[in-house]
Amino acid sequence: MEGITCVPFSPPRSKDDNKLFFHETWNPVNPDVVLASYDRYATQEDHDFAEAMERVSYFYANQLDSEIPADHPERSNGPYKGLFGFVNDISSNAPDARHLYIKTEWRSDTNRDIAPTIER
Repeated sequence: MEGITCVPFSPPRSKDDNKLFFHETWNPVNPDVVLASYDRYATQEDHDFAEAMERVSYFYANQLDSEIPADHPERSNGPYKGLFGFVNDISSNAPDARHLYIKTEWRSDTNRDIAPTIER
């Protein structure tokens, strides 16, 4: 169709509005600039937390890579092109010399495997 014009069936009303944007909630980890800038070494707890976040991130990156078809236009065009490039890189190449913190056994993680890490 060419030259089609769409018009609403009724005038706009505020009660019909949908909230498009939401707010962020930093929970349970709240950034602490004083603690972050404190001159100290990371504790074992810090290292364990960082590894848990790496694992969860890697899991969701793999899930995104596997659920969006390879020929989907957003993979090569639009605002998500860079994200999909990164996701493809870590999904197909990790672990390797560029991704030292990704463990081989994480490749086979399932929702059940990752749930305890997320619950922490």
